[in-house]
This record gives sequence, C-alpha cells and structure tokens, in this order.
Amino acid sequence: NVLSDIGVEKYEVTITDANGCTLVIDDVDIFEPPVLEVSIRPVNVISCYGATTGSISAEAIGGRPFNNIKQYNYQWFNADTGLPVGSDNFLLENIGSAKYYVVVSDAIGTTATSDTYLLTQPDILELTLNADYTSCGDANDWTITSEVIGGTPPFTFACSNGANSTLFTVV
Repeated sequence: NVLSDIGVEKYEVTITDANGCTLVIDDVDIFEPPVLEVSIRPVNVISCYGATTGSISAEAIGGRPFNNIKQYNYQWFNADTGLPVGSDNFLLENIGSAKYYVVVSDAIGTTATSDTYLLTQPDILELTLNADYTSCGDANDWTITSEVIGGTPPFTFACSNGANSTLFTVV
C-alpha cells in the first residue's frame, strides 16, 4: 500500500495480516533533508603571474548524499565563459586566474550553485634598474638600484658579482 500526500512529521504504522496478527511501528519519522548548500574555499594560491598552480575546493552540506564514498556530484564552471571546467570532483586543481563557480547535485537530484569565486594571481613581475655613478663613471663608482613591481614579496636579489641586495655598488 502507498500512503501519499503526507507531510513531514512522525507517524505510527500498524500492519495487520489475514490472521489478525499485528505489527506496530510507532516511530516512523518522515523528514525533509537539510537544504543543500555549497561554498568555495581556496586551497592553493597561484604562485606566479600566468601560472596554473591554483586550486579551489567545494564544500557542500545538506541535501541527501549518495553515500560515504561519493557524497555529491560536482560540475565546475568558468564564470566568465560559462563553460564547464575540471571533472566531477570536489577539488578543482591546476587552474589559472579566473572566476569560478560550482553546481552540486545530491542523490535525489537537488542542486545548489555556489557564489562566484575569483582566484587571483600576483601582478606580473617587473624589474627596473637605475644606474648612477658618484664621480666620473670611469671607475668602480657605479651604483645600480633595483625597483620591483608585481610578484609576491619577499624578493631575493642576486648579481653576477655576488651582491644580493636591492642596492648594487662597485659593479
């Protein structure tokens, strides 16, 4: 038999067979699964401008998971193009700077869409060298000052004469 159009609550079920034997189940709890929600968190930042070393993770809760091994289905998207990226995994790896979102579905087909996540990258690493001399510039009186723009500090400097600071003298 089918009991339909019932609400979410606790029920008592009594089953009686042809001989009058009964089975009473007094605690049948019909409940709605919690709302399926998903958010994105960073796992690995992009190390250098133009690199694809980033990774982000989807954190889904609620809904009706499939099982303990595979709880949800994941479909990642590039938010700028709307095209799918990655595979059916909670982790999206080896990606570059872009806006991403993920759609998660559970065992009963409920879906949840994350907010868009912007994975950033450092600005392009640029170096400006300014040379100056103290006297006439015809001896070891030169100084080269470096100025770094972009990248990710702290910076390491090295010069062919063994100097390793932002100020190189006696070149």
